[in-house]
Amino acid sequence: MSMLPTVIGLGASFIAPKIMSQFRDQKIKVIHAMPGRLRIQCDSWKHRIIAKTLTEEVKKHPLILTSKASELTGSLVLQFVVPHINQEELDELMSYIVQIASNAILN
Repeated sequence: MSMLPTVIGLGASFIAPKIMSQFRDQKIKVIHAMPGRLRIQCDSWKHRIIAKTLTEEVKKHPLILTSKASELTGSLVLQFVVPHINQEELDELMSYIVQIASNAILN
């Protein structure tokens, strides 16, 4: 099972209704996905503190090898510790990212 179909599946079922509404609220888009790597983007992440918080906090997740957020583009590039993750792992990771971004935006 490759991560690409899992990530592409986000477009159709996009995680769960609660997380889906949080993604809609933040307008997060999947920009690029390939095995072991994912790039997502959100206009509300175009802020130095939010980008810094995302970069630092997301890499603490056990599935993440590296994370790099850009305040210029509002994108977050993730490199996973494994080439493929399952839907449940992706759901949990996206929820984690949404929570970090939400907290950073509020603070």
